[in-house]
Amino acid sequence: MQVTADLRTSKNSLSFWRSETEVDLGNAVLAIVANRERIDPIDFIWLKYQELEDDGYSFEESERQTPVIDLVDQHVDITSLNYHQLGRTAKRVMDAIEEKRWKRLNKNKVKILLQTALDEGRIDYKRVNEKLCQCKELKFM
Repeated sequence: MQVTADLRTSKNSLSFWRSETEVDLGNAVLAIVANRERIDPIDFIWLKYQELEDDGYSFEESERQTPVIDLVDQHVDITSLNYHQLGRTAKRVMDAIEEKRWKRLNKNKVKILLQTALDEGRIDYKRVNEKLCQCKELKFM
């Protein structure tokens, strides 16, 4: 499974977080929300890796910036995208929505996800966005 929060491209690539099981989805979302400036709700979808592979996409392992220490190596980019492939990706997103492979975490659930990771020592404080560090809703040790 691949998890993404948006379809904005950078250098003809799309950013995804790897998730092998539905249980791992929380980790993929954690990698995204821990890199933000503030606690906000998040809508996310998951795409089936096999479908993307069958579509002929090129994948590139990449360490993405996230302050979650154990998730840095779970990032992958779909590279060399052209207009046609981006349209096909949008179709895969629509299919995922129709198949209920999406979820919304409200602000409180995002806060709990972040606080749990902080309490478990999974987050490197030096890599957390300064604005998020100043958030009074989280308890940084």
